[in-house]
Amino acid sequence: MWFNDRHCVNPWLVYVRSSIGPGVDNGDKLNFLEFCGSSITATNEKRGLPLFIHLRLAKIRQDSHMKIGILKADNVRPELVDNFGEYPEMFREILLAADPNTEIISYEIMSGEYPGDIDEVDGYVITGSKLSVYDDVEWIRQLGHFIQRLHRAKKKLVGICFGHQMVAHFLGGRTEKSDNGWGVGIHRSKFTEAAPKYGEAGSSFNLVCSHQDQVIEPAPSSVVLASSDFCPFSMLQIEDHILTLQGHPEFKREFSRSLLELRREVFGESCYEQGMESLEQTTDAYQVGKWMTDFISSDAA
Repeated sequence: MWFNDRHCVNPWLVYVRSSIGPGVDNGDKLNFLEFCGSSITATNEKRGLPLFIHLRLAKIRQDSHMKIGILKADNVRPELVDNFGEYPEMFREILLAADPNTEIISYEIMSGEYPGDIDEVDGYVITGSKLSVYDDVEWIRQLGHFIQRLHRAKKKLVGICFGHQMVAHFLGGRTEKSDNGWGVGIHRSKFTEAAPKYGEAGSSFNLVCSHQDQVIEPAPSSVVLASSDFCPFSMLQIEDHILTLQGHPEFKREFSRSLLELRREVFGESCYEQGMESLEQTTDAYQVGKWMTDFISSDAA
């Protein structure tokens, strides 16, 4: 079994592999170690059991907290900014709730702002957008190339709504305007058997949705983690470095309600009423935020 301690006073990550007698749990094993500055001592006095420890030290950054880059693909409507903030602020709330030590960095990709080095952060989140992934817009093409670069490097990436669709579209899948029309309000997605890390097959989670485009064909190597009645590919994963969701964990119900009011004529009365009624349900936004931070941090540092 391997252990690590990221709370050492010195900037070293210590991996411990121990072989010990039966009846000692992981917590007991960790109690054998004392971290003192840059020195490490191990004893075998507890319970009088023998302990054989092999240590491997790997240098890590002094700033060992996780950094997440938000690739901002849209602006919040001006009349809603004062009450709800911009999209990076919305993501900041759920991500910091999951891990208060996380640092959030925002990139204005619509203006061509990207990190100088993809390892500037531990992972990226692509926000939603009012545009479509197949629109003939330069910044969308540039984002598509960046996604391909991240994929080749196996860099951690989480795509939300538009980001979910961008990943599929630019990695060999297909995104189109759905024959089902607009999906708004709170939608329930059910886990497949491929998602044991997130929930049992058939169990579900709720997120606010606001989309007309859908992933019609996932990118090669994609695994379907969840689906809904409206969206067959509502949660996808590619290998161990890309996770995408059609729903919006960053959207509060109040924000969704305001969007529905502002776009009532666009959605149509039936869609509007259905969406408003659905907002009486609760969402699993903060749980999804935890999934996101766990996914990005799984090999961070």
